Amino acid sequence: MQVPDRVREVIHRSVGSPQRLLLGLRLRIREPFRQDALDFDVPLEIQQRCLAPGNKPAQRRVRPLQPTVCPLQQRVVAALPLAQTLKKHGFRGTFFMNNHSQMIPHLAELEALGMEVGSHSWSHPRYNLSGYARCLAESVQMRKKLEAQIGHPASSFAYPYGYQPAYDEHGDYVVRSLEAAGYWFGRTTAGGSNRIDSINKPLTLSVDSHFKAGGPQLTAKFDQLAKQEGTVFHVWGHSFEFAGTGNATLEGILTGLGDRPDVWYTTGGEIFVWRWMRQNTVFGPAVKVSDGLSFTVIRPWLPPFLRTVPLAVRVPEGIREVSWNGKRQPVKNGLVDLAW
Repeated sequence: MQVPDRVREVIHRSVGSPQRLLLGLRLRIREPFRQDALDFDVPLEIQQRCLAPGNKPAQRRVRPLQPTVCPLQQRVVAALPLAQTLKKHGFRGTFFMNNHSQMIPHLAELEALGMEVGSHSWSHPRYNLSGYARCLAESVQMRKKLEAQIGHPASSFAYPYGYQPAYDEHGDYVVRSLEAAGYWFGRTTAGGSNRIDSINKPLTLSVDSHFKAGGPQLTAKFDQLAKQEGTVFHVWGHSFEFAGTGNATLEGILTGLGDRPDVWYTTGGEIFVWRWMRQNTVFGPAVKVSDGLSFTVIRPWLPPFLRTVPLAVRVPEGIREVSWNGKRQPVKNGLVDLAW
């Protein structure tokens, strides 16, 4: 398999569109946008911006549930009912594919159910035994195949057989291959909880548990983390494990955990889009206007397929609603969601 010298897939973003949020009244938008090019084949360098005191985008409690689709054992009959069960209880998952997956013809169905499609390499090799060139080829080729079908970037990856580092003269070539292929996060099977602001190595993301840990343990962990601001609860499994009684077991676990107003039920990929949005959204200084205070909000442009990712902004006490893009948004517990 030939490795391309440079895999570059460019999308466009608009930056610098001033938007005025009149706290308690309305939002004004000035046009036009300025178009810049964003290299989507290299992970973005996240730069922390200084935000106006008291108006920093608020943290959200997030819970992605990510069933990994194993190419050799996955079956359509298991994956689609699994996605339907997740949707039924308000959950969303990331389904990881490779070239042999029987779910490849059904990617549109998964996305229609609110699921994310991610890469699991081209042929499911052990990356730590493969060398940099093959790891890069496996990562790039599968990403290109997925994107050709779904029509937008696929930026999430799950390591075949889990993540194990391997080194050459330049360092860990397993992680470096994902960086060069343009993935934003890589899911491992190593145990460990995460906080949204302290994920220092997004290409070797740990998980809380496998779903087979059982309902009582998962429910207790979920309830514990749901009380803490900015925590991530991440459970994984293979879709074939949910066949037969597995899907009923999962449904029993999810019952009672869904539809909580203080929890964002999201996918793994959206977490890292959210982090990038939060750290690149800038609130300007307050300006007095006739009906209160005005704040200028400069935010990155997002392509349509990513506009499901909101930001929550904490507003001053006493504000009950704001207007965003001409629509009134209620303030709940001092927060307002700004959907892009």
